[in-house]
Amino acid sequence: MPNRNGTGPAGTGPMSGRGMGRCGGGRGAGNGRGPGGRRGGFQVPAAAQDETAALKARVAELEKRLNETKGEGK
Repeated sequence: MPNRNGTGPAGTGPMSGRGMGRCGGGRGAGNGRGPGGRRGGFQVPAAAQDETAALKARVAELEKRLNETKGEGK
């Protein structure tokens, strides 16, 4: 809470932030470790991993079609 006056970040009221302070109620509890909440860095969410796999499959598909198209032009 800025200035400990109950206004929250940017004056939007209490419990409107990330919960990183002492009043966080367990949402962040002030551990200050950043994204992933663990030592060792950021953890990629499962949805992002799924999307990455789908995009890689699409790239492979497009590369295959491109190679087939190049073969037809000869």
